[in-house]
Amino acid sequence: MENCSHLLGATTPLTRSYSTELHFSDGNLILQADQTCFRVYGGFLADRSLVFRDMLSFPQPPDAELMDGVPLVHVPDSAKDLNVFLKAMFLYEFFPPFPARTDFPTVSSILRLSSKYQTEELYKRALVHFSSAFPMDLSEVTRFPSWELDNTLLIPVIVLARDMGIDWVLPYAMYKACSRLNTKQLLRGVSLPKDKSHAHDDQTEETRYQLHPDDALRCVEQTLAFVTAAAADLLEFLWVPEIIPGCTRHAACLANRLSLRRETEAWRSHHHVALLNLVDDHDWSDLAVCHACMGVMHAQYEGALQTFWASLPGRFGLPEWSVLRAMKNEATK
Repeated sequence: MENCSHLLGATTPLTRSYSTELHFSDGNLILQADQTCFRVYGGFLADRSLVFRDMLSFPQPPDAELMDGVPLVHVPDSAKDLNVFLKAMFLYEFFPPFPARTDFPTVSSILRLSSKYQTEELYKRALVHFSSAFPMDLSEVTRFPSWELDNTLLIPVIVLARDMGIDWVLPYAMYKACSRLNTKQLLRGVSLPKDKSHAHDDQTEETRYQLHPDDALRCVEQTLAFVTAAAADLLEFLWVPEIIPGCTRHAACLANRLSLRRETEAWRSHHHVALLNLVDDHDWSDLAVCHACMGVMHAQYEGALQTFWASLPGRFGLPEWSVLRAMKNEATK
């Protein structure tokens, strides 16, 4: 990093870049964000960004601001966001396509700035990475995304998706928020360290993220619905029908089904409710019922899971999955 305050007559020291990889000594354009300067290639940006193409197409006025004899452009972005965006633009290996590993701060910075500066291919690459954490089909729930979605990121993710119209990630993101966050977090939001969120405000150590009031209310309502009606529907196979056709051990099978029901009810009364995992492989392997009962119960449970999954978008005021899938396909094609 190089102090360049003398070049601008600035009172606060400026650094050309947080990353020496982004200071090209023969670059013909300097971008300044916050107190950081990045010397890059204007033609390269213009080839890939409609906004930079338009910006750089105008002739420079005689009194244009220069640094080291190179045009200087001030941009209203955070230095951290711009650093990540430019690294993704100029250093392909920094942000390769899915399924390469990345993280939320990187994806969110690139999403925002690639949308703002209309770098279509980079935006699509970031969109695929971002979307990878949010299945749109029940069969995709166990797939691995390219970045880790921990509980602290759920509200920032929903806020980002709402701001950018990435609606297809919202059903699963809001389901996870209902399953993992408490009522206080849903209503009042969460705070994240700047390094974890790439916050815009460099004057604070943390950034506060809050759901839109309508989303917060829906999440609180659905949290209650999940632990009552939705859970009851998913577990109905444990007591309905009382006698399963073809059962060879009526009393023993019913007793074991009801035992699992009691265990599951007790567990969910003391834990956040992840409805898609109410009954896991361990539960099935421990369930001592006859072959006929097992087949019927599996089918009932799978059907209930599919019904619940189909209901997720509507629970949060969103279009059905087929519409959301079409939106995603159009945005990423």
